[in-house]
Amino acid sequence: MKFFRFSFQFKKALMFFSEGILIYLSVLAGVYLRLGDLEYELLIPKAIVTMGVCLASIYYADLYDPKIIKNIRELLIRLLQALGVASIVLAFIYYLYPALLIGRGASLISACLVLILIVSWRLLYRLFLRSSGMEENILIIGANPFAIALAEEIIENRGLGYKVIGLIDKNPGRQAGNPVKF
Repeated sequence: MKFFRFSFQFKKALMFFSEGILIYLSVLAGVYLRLGDLEYELLIPKAIVTMGVCLASIYYADLYDPKIIKNIRELLIRLLQALGVASIVLAFIYYLYPALLIGRGASLISACLVLILIVSWRLLYRLFLRSSGMEENILIIGANPFAIALAEEIIENRGLGYKVIGLIDKNPGRQAGNPVKF
């Protein structure tokens, strides 16, 4: 019996909201580590603005597209770019609304925590999807070039949570790959 059967869009939403929580908690932890307590003026709105800007930046860096993010190096590069853009946007917001400024040093600590937590979360999430109980088996009907290209695309993008178990063709003499043994 398999659990957690959910669509890919749900997986993207789960990733998006969980990273939002991680960013929010990173801001709170950065303030706590820098100042020693969470009794800070407008801390929740500041954390929410930071979270929103970081999530938008991560989204526009295509970090929610599993086809683009295939290895850890690409993830790190794009995440650093996204956080750099988020820092510039936040600096502009802080200039326009100085009351939203997080504080001396807390922003840097928060940015480091965001980087560490999001990379760790992405690696754990990838392991979770690749675990044997989480992949959904797919049997493709047809062995035409489109079906073969589809199978190759699914095989190359294991992070989608699908596993091709075979292709079936109406022509028994035609073979595309290894036969499936039951």
